[in-house]
Amino acid sequence: MKKIKKKEAPVLKSPENILRAAAYVFSFLNPVIGFIICVVFYPQQNKDASDFGKNCIILSLIGLALGIFVFIGMLVSGVMFMDMPALPGIETGEGYY
Repeated sequence: MKKIKKKEAPVLKSPENILRAAAYVFSFLNPVIGFIICVVFYPQQNKDASDFGKNCIILSLIGLALGIFVFIGMLVSGVMFMDMPALPGIETGEGYY
């Protein structure tokens, strides 16, 4: 009986220079992209590629946390200033007169 050889997964090298920087920026701005990059690069045998994937997911989580923080800040500040008039000293009423 013939032995079937298992195909090994291709080894990916992590991007260098401008592509690495672009991946970090996109990971920070869009957590979904960071998660996809992490899924591709983190399980690699290459230490550099694995570290690259780990850095992308860390940046994704930081960007997500910062986005949530900004959203909550905007929500709170919008509620705080809801009762203030648009211009000080000018009363605004409903409708046009």
